[in-house]
Amino acid sequence: MTPALVTTPGQAYAAGSPGADAPSLDTSAWKSYVLGPSTPDVGPVGAEGRGDVDHPQSLLKAHGPATTLTTKVGGAPASILLDFGREVGGTPYLDLTKVTGSPTLTLVTSEAKQYIRTPAATTVSAAAAGGAGQVTLASAANLEVGNTITFTATGGKPVTRTITAFDSTARTVTVKPALPAEVAVGTAVSTSPGAPSSDESRGLAGVGGPDTFQPTGAGRLTGGFHGGFRFALLTVSSPGSVSLSSLGVNFQAFRATPADYQGWFLSSDDQLNRMWYSGAYTLQMNMKAPGLNSLPDARIYDGAKRDRSVWTGDLLVQIPTLLTSLGNAGAPYVKSSLDTLLATQRADGRVPRLTGLLEAHLPRGFAPVLLQQLLRLRGSRVHRLLPLHRGQGLHHRRASRAAQGTGVQQHVPHGRQPRGLQRPRLLAGEPDWRGHQVQHRLLHPPQGHGVARALRRIHRPRGRR
Repeated sequence: MTPALVTTPGQAYAAGSPGADAPSLDTSAWKSYVLGPSTPDVGPVGAEGRGDVDHPQSLLKAHGPATTLTTKVGGAPASILLDFGREVGGTPYLDLTKVTGSPTLTLVTSEAKQYIRTPAATTVSAAAAGGAGQVTLASAANLEVGNTITFTATGGKPVTRTITAFDSTARTVTVKPALPAEVAVGTAVSTSPGAPSSDESRGLAGVGGPDTFQPTGAGRLTGGFHGGFRFALLTVSSPGSVSLSSLGVNFQAFRATPADYQGWFLSSDDQLNRMWYSGAYTLQMNMKAPGLNSLPDARIYDGAKRDRSVWTGDLLVQIPTLLTSLGNAGAPYVKSSLDTLLATQRADGRVPRLTGLLEAHLPRGFAPVLLQQLLRLRGSRVHRLLPLHRGQGLHHRRASRAAQGTGVQQHVPHGRQPRGLQRPRLLAGEPDWRGHQVQHRLLHPPQGHGVARALRRIHRPRGRR
């Protein structure tokens, strides 16, 4: 077994062979594995120009000549691919020092380099004779001047040319040199490396997607919010020129530095250490700060991009991870995420599986399991975070003895329950983490989860109120 030192908020222990002493490790070394940026202003660590780009490496440092991108009529659009070295999230910005002509700038982001561009994949829709320099295609999507274009007939030899122009409306593409022979209808067409694209889906998250700018002079340009990406591609997509002094990201996920970690992990295995802190950082990328995206509360989303919704199944893993690594710093995120779910509890007692998306084809059962697991943490900070809601927030009516056939006993272990507030319905019958039975009961047992008949009043030992 790999020797390891582990701390969680309030305790520390050594893990290793049975009976082994604490391993001899430099206990300060864990800080080097923390992935959160040291400042909210994050710059790139790599830059790669394509087309007419001067001094791309200047964007990696705070000095040097300005980075200039120039696109000429009929030429390949100038672009620069920036690598931030790790997943980041927030709003990208560009500091322009000079603008020449009327250029249009596009900025797209992606978590992986291979998805920052999308090659065209279409067919020839009208036959083109040998010697022709223009071909009509079934689609003009993802075409870009300067890309190579390949025509491949069934059983034939591929013919590769360079795109010099295209018309999206007429779906025509101009190539050079001219075609050596006739290209038949239905001939497969592909391009490389493809046009700038984003791996974000605004339809799911409502954020992200391409940013388009039409600058008229020097100054700062700020893009929209992008939840999670590593690569950014800036392209001058129309004739003109721009010079930049910097391009970076205003980091807007939860920025945890070593000082924020109340629990940490360290072993003699470098890969295992990196895995632990990558997991912690992944969760931090999913944490939406209060006020971000026009939402006043803090939330733990299922992912940095895509759905950006509170999912009960994800919370089963996220909550213990958050409390183990960040402790009290994560408490507001846990509470408000539970508030978001529990405030929409249905009249029949069911708790939604997620917030923000339709639930028609989603797996069942995560919501009651989540609440059960949280209840098992009675006595910890999680139990104190379980929200209390008014009236219809959790119970559309208070159950009477006659309706239930028995009295309902509700306990608030950390202080008296305020008048008019009610505890959320929680599953009972499972021992909590200290081995004691918990005393809770559903006011209105949910239907369809297969647990209602198994619920009984279970008493905890005296003194455990």
